[in-house]
Amino acid sequence: ENNISSRGESKGRLKQETLKELESLTKTEEVSLFFKFYEEVKKERNLFDYDDVLESLVKIIEISKEALSMIRERYLYVLIDEHQDSSLVQNEFLKKVWGPLEKPDIFVVGDDRQLIYGFSGASIDHFKAFKKTFPEAKLITLVDNYRSTQIILDASHMLLKSVMSEEKLISQSKEHHPIRLIEAGDSEGEIFAAAEDIREKIKTGLPPNEVAILVPKNRQVRHAIQVLHQVGLPIASLESLNFFDQEEAQSLVRVLKIFTGDNVALAASFFDKTSEVDPILAHQFFAKRNMKEFSLEILMKETPSLFVDKNSVNLWLQKLIAWYKDVKERDLKTLISIISGELLKDNRKNLVTSKEITDTILDLLEPELERNSELTLSQFISYLEKIEAAAVEVPLVSPLKAGIQVLTMHSSKGREFEYVWIAHTDEHSLSGGKKLGFSLPRSIREVVEEGDIDAVKRKLFVALTRAKKFCTLSYSLEEDGERQRELAKIIDELPSEIFEKQKASTQGGPASLGKEKTSKEGSIFGELVKLVKDIYSDRYISASLLNNFFECPWKWYFMNLLKMPQDKSASLEFGNKVHEAIDQILKLNKIILPSDKEVSVVIERWIKNSFHEIAPNRESEKSISTRDEEFPHLNIYGKIDLIERLDEDSIRVTDFKTGGVRKKSDIEKMNEEGRMSNHLRQLAMYSYLLSNNSKTNVIESRLEFLEAKNEKERMYSRVITLEEIGLLVKDILDYDQLVKTGKWVNRPCNYNSYGKNTGCEYCKMAEIYSGK
Repeated sequence: ENNISSRGESKGRLKQETLKELESLTKTEEVSLFFKFYEEVKKERNLFDYDDVLESLVKIIEISKEALSMIRERYLYVLIDEHQDSSLVQNEFLKKVWGPLEKPDIFVVGDDRQLIYGFSGASIDHFKAFKKTFPEAKLITLVDNYRSTQIILDASHMLLKSVMSEEKLISQSKEHHPIRLIEAGDSEGEIFAAAEDIREKIKTGLPPNEVAILVPKNRQVRHAIQVLHQVGLPIASLESLNFFDQEEAQSLVRVLKIFTGDNVALAASFFDKTSEVDPILAHQFFAKRNMKEFSLEILMKETPSLFVDKNSVNLWLQKLIAWYKDVKERDLKTLISIISGELLKDNRKNLVTSKEITDTILDLLEPELERNSELTLSQFISYLEKIEAAAVEVPLVSPLKAGIQVLTMHSSKGREFEYVWIAHTDEHSLSGGKKLGFSLPRSIREVVEEGDIDAVKRKLFVALTRAKKFCTLSYSLEEDGERQRELAKIIDELPSEIFEKQKASTQGGPASLGKEKTSKEGSIFGELVKLVKDIYSDRYISASLLNNFFECPWKWYFMNLLKMPQDKSASLEFGNKVHEAIDQILKLNKIILPSDKEVSVVIERWIKNSFHEIAPNRESEKSISTRDEEFPHLNIYGKIDLIERLDEDSIRVTDFKTGGVRKKSDIEKMNEEGRMSNHLRQLAMYSYLLSNNSKTNVIESRLEFLEAKNEKERMYSRVITLEEIGLLVKDILDYDQLVKTGKWVNRPCNYNSYGKNTGCEYCKMAEIYSGK
């Protein structure tokens, strides 16, 4: 009963939090099924993973006295370093082999406060259990510290005490330098403040290789390195950077994709600064083309004209054609070296060199060629896409050199520096992480949540104790000019006398140059605005066009105005197959299940829930266009999934949706500009088109979520009001006015990454117009 809502529109139904819990339980079931499948596949392929090796070792000594005796006789003395990082099965091995012996010669070294590898199975409980397994073991607490100052050690002790001993570490250093806590206005200013402070320290004689900037997350490493590079400070090896995060790497992979028939990559390459194509010429090139017929093969047929006019578009196409010939004549290693050498240009502004990019991609290629000497470019690109999609960190192959180290807190373990600056110690950066999408039993969940807090403390403990003399912590109040930040609770709760608190004296600075909004009044934007104004009225106005425009004007520019080809995602392909199957059934009035099993499951559910209730007088996938006297130069268009004529004057429209269910509150929510959600704008567009064309009355507009697990969430239904039609008309008028006046280039981007820490790809492409 506690799970049933007792008020409001949801009265009598399951509460939203209960529905979310049910969804997470479904995911838990999926995870368990995946794990079962994973284990089965390993057996089929006769494969072991690392956990299997350890578990099998324990099983062997359990069933084989011979193996047990051999290990005991061979290894008379055992040293275990970093014991806090040992997993349960590693401790089981110790227990089973040496636990029964009266006086085993085992020496264990560890620090419970440095347990930061919980994700690999380490636990403080395993560390503490050693004393239970070997009760005669003598505990020797080391208190003399030869690295850090007493101030750093005291702060670390207040942050996190050992569970093994009450004793405090005592520094053998007599130096005394306060720990500073710097508050910056934004993340740009925070790192710039670090760079300026480090510069001053280096001027006083501190070697650059004795300085480290530590950050919580991998994605923050490149930003910090970029700032140091911009201000001219020496940086140590760039191996901490991920290959796939580098613009140069993305440019190279994009060009390689072109030769596998990837037309999306081909189109995007014209707006990549490495192609050196004039953006205005790129715009003109796309604006006059039929983008439904766009490929390198088609462009190659136009070869004679490419050699007449030596503009930047034709020069780029000539390069692509020359490389295309190399694809057929060269081996993969030579091909990649040639393209990389000719595509990537080095200059002092570049953080990463072309050699580092080339060496890294060849490093990825080499083992694949060893596995398959007949490896094709398509197969190699597919391999790169898989490891990038799996978020595998591929470190840059970079020469070792003296300079400032920029590391994550995790990767700093075992290192030490004269000066450590710990950046981004706000609550979100330090404590935020990926949330489990599945459920755990409450008793386990509480332990995990408590452990998460300790894990953050241990991570910060490790970072603090990397410093020998000087240590600074910093955080910012804003990120990307939007997200509000606050100091992490575990730091805020420490006694205030620990820190010398200061405010960063600079906001942004040279570090913010990369994000400065270039003036939209410049000649290049003025020319673009005029060109866009000349052709925008030739494009059909649809709900999806308006959705794109108000999400990000550059998304509209590239997708709807230039009609650049788009990647066909698995979800989009799936949705298209579902729509085609429903359309076929509705047109033939005959149940035909598709051969695709996943699609068939959705269609069967739709047939059971909806098909027999649909009016016989109906049309599916109906295209409608209209013109309005308020904006006669615009052609308004829409394709409606299902129109049912209920009587002479009454119509019902339905839009079929695959993917996640949307809540009523989200569908009907207005944004800060007073605009409708994408879904509601779509339904309003259907009513607008039908009323303009036939003056019929749309008495019901529906969204049918075909993959809804809960029957009550399957259908969203409402009557579109005149007010909502008015909002749609306002959207069209605003769109028309913004494009005509050129003010669309000044509209902010409202891209939502949904927690994936990704930026807007269209804004990134548009940087070519600002000369970034």
